[in-house]
Amino acid sequence: MNIDTARLRELHAKATPGPWRYRPSLHDDWGTIRGGDHKPVATTCMECRYTESDVGKREGPSPIAENGELIVAVINALPSLLDAYEERDRLRGLLAEALPCVRYAMLTGFAGIRMDLVSRIEEAVK
Repeated sequence: MNIDTARLRELHAKATPGPWRYRPSLHDDWGTIRGGDHKPVATTCMECRYTESDVGKREGPSPIAENGELIVAVINALPSLLDAYEERDRLRGLLAEALPCVRYAMLTGFAGIRMDLVSRIEEAVK
């Protein structure tokens, strides 16, 4: 899966500045996600299921708080996650460039390169 880091950075830059926070509603099945300026960014809600005989009583647990907290955590971590993803790609590129030299060194016995090292580098650049 390719991740368009440039597009995600662009969207993040245009979004409400952070850090974002999640504030659950204590009495309802919804919560509010707020930006760094404390203004609402989004509301999380879940379709409530009511029985005909007991209107107003929700059936089953709702993951709404966890959904809101996940959204906030991902948004707040996005710059670091994108940095790590791009660094991974950079390191893969360096390993791919080094692999022919490592293979040659292994074949010629130079510097005691071991086959397991070559295998690990090959796995890393996949």
